[in-house]
Amino acid sequence: MAISSPNPDSPQNTAAEAPLNPDQDVSLNQSRLWSRLTIWTLVAVTASATAWACIAQIDEAVQVQGQLEPKAAVKDVQAPIGGVLEQLEVKEGQRVTQGQILARFNATTVEERIRALTEIRERLVAENQTYRAQIGETADGVASINQRQRIEAARQEFESRQEAARLEASQLKQQRLQVESELQQVEYSLDLNRRILNDLRPLYEEGGIARTQYLKQEETVSQLESTLEKNQAELQRLQFAISQAEARLTNTQTVTFSEARGRIEENARRIAEIDSQIAEAKQNLKYQIVRAPQSGTVFDIKAQGPGYVANTSEPLMKLVPDDQLVARLYIPNKDIGFVRTGQEVDIRIDSYPFSEYGDLQGKLTRIGSDSLPPNDIYQYVRFPAEVTLKEQTLVSRGRELPIQSGMSVSASIRLRQRPVITLLSDLFSRSSDSLKTIR
Repeated sequence: MAISSPNPDSPQNTAAEAPLNPDQDVSLNQSRLWSRLTIWTLVAVTASATAWACIAQIDEAVQVQGQLEPKAAVKDVQAPIGGVLEQLEVKEGQRVTQGQILARFNATTVEERIRALTEIRERLVAENQTYRAQIGETADGVASINQRQRIEAARQEFESRQEAARLEASQLKQQRLQVESELQQVEYSLDLNRRILNDLRPLYEEGGIARTQYLKQEETVSQLESTLEKNQAELQRLQFAISQAEARLTNTQTVTFSEARGRIEENARRIAEIDSQIAEAKQNLKYQIVRAPQSGTVFDIKAQGPGYVANTSEPLMKLVPDDQLVARLYIPNKDIGFVRTGQEVDIRIDSYPFSEYGDLQGKLTRIGSDSLPPNDIYQYVRFPAEVTLKEQTLVSRGRELPIQSGMSVSASIRLRQRPVITLLSDLFSRSSDSLKTIR
């Protein structure tokens, strides 16, 4: 097989051996330069970004919800005693100071009771003054004309009873003296007539005197003996009557003193009881006015107006104390792991948009030791926490914006700082875990 040699005049050889155009050479060199520059730029940017991601730190935070509440507990304002509301002195949301009147209850019943008890007490005191005067004790403070008249009447009655007892005893003694005198005369006559009868008996037996004369003397002796017995019986009766009269005279003062002393003691006991009842009624009268236990803001008023019947088991209203506000947060169970007291917290008030008004700074000061079960508001297991605010007002553009209890907040708890690169590693880990799950 013959091999032909190349023809120098062929068009292919002529094109291959033709010299390069200078413009084409420059264009190729520029393309290579830009390619290399782009590659090295990408490498540099990637290396810088990787280095920055390894060095730069970002805040890891937990987003939770909560609300502003006073540090002290909200107080229930209750009526100390039941009653009918006469006037409500405050309105919903009104700020009050400690001791300010919140409500007034109808005090008519209590005032009437105090008046009735006072009248009874005065009557008992007057009676005791009368009894003391009656038994001879001093009755200090007796100024009323009626009281003095009663005391004088009681004294006169007492003296009259004593005088009657003395008069009766005196009359009986006079009768006794008279009977004693008659008895002596009868005894003397009886003794004389007995001697005469004894002298006549021998003569009568010997017939020296008539029978009628002897019998007449004997009858005289018998009559005198009968009179003697009557006088002796009368003397005994009078002696007994005198003893009774003297006893009555003695007992008149004793019984009167004892009765008066008993009445005084009984009245003193009743006065002590009434004093206790009056003190209780006066205390209840004070309770007819309900005052603020401390300064704060009134809300949730149950007593809407006059005629409301209050009892001691239900609050009339609630009072938010004028105390520093704290943010009470509820941290989900899944986020509680790295949360610690002392961590910084950014508090955003939902009522004031963050982009326009900013946020408040605070510090986590308390975390609940146990979780709370789900409820209608928070349908997840959560831990209660408390954040102390560094400022009690939200300042925006030189203006102080008020904050108050009950405002809802969104909080960001700054847990820790971590490298930016860990975000990619976390993303890679999650992707890897998902691939394992697919397998």
